[in-house]
Amino acid sequence: MEKINCNQFQLLNYYKKNRELYRKLGKRLERFLKQSFEKEKIIYHSITSRAKTRESFQKKVERKGYTCIEEATDLCGLRVITFLESETKIVEHFLRHAFIIDESNSVDKSDTL
Repeated sequence: MEKINCNQFQLLNYYKKNRELYRKLGKRLERFLKQSFEKEKIIYHSITSRAKTRESFQKKVERKGYTCIEEATDLCGLRVITFLESETKIVEHFLRHAFIIDESNSVDKSDTL
């Protein structure tokens, strides 16, 4: 394990104290998407969320050299799985209109299908 500096220690402490809030945010976003998809008649297989584990967050902080929370990404994630590849475009369209997408930190997994 690499040596962490004072700012990174504070960042890790912040995440330790607030991880539960990120987990709750993920659950709220899950409910929002499920309700929205039902209303819009968008077909999907599953929607799951997760907050990054403290251990995983620490590894990322050390690897990327983060010193403040604004630099950190992927603290809370959502995964939408569809039945058909064609349905992913419908989901993507909905998400792009419902949220501001951080393109520089986003990966389009459909390219790997």
